[in-house]
Amino acid sequence: MPSLIASKSKAEELIAPVEGLDVPPSFRPEHITTLIESVNRYNPESLEVLEEYLALQCSDGTFDCLADLAILKLCVSHVILPS
Repeated sequence: MPSLIASKSKAEELIAPVEGLDVPPSFRPEHITTLIESVNRYNPESLEVLEEYLALQCSDGTFDCLADLAILKLCVSHVILPS
């Protein structure tokens, strides 16, 4: 019988962080860090700022998982279509 303690579950493998996919907080603009670490992360009024940051990511070829996830959650929970 295989040991359950020694092996990772499939879920743990799927949600394991992938190195290089997220922008380290030191490279994230301070106002974005403040926004996504606050209760305003999912405030619909924050969408415009997050969209501008997403456009910057697209032009720079970077990826900020936490900021992009906030946009996704805003759109899903408030049925907001990005402009």
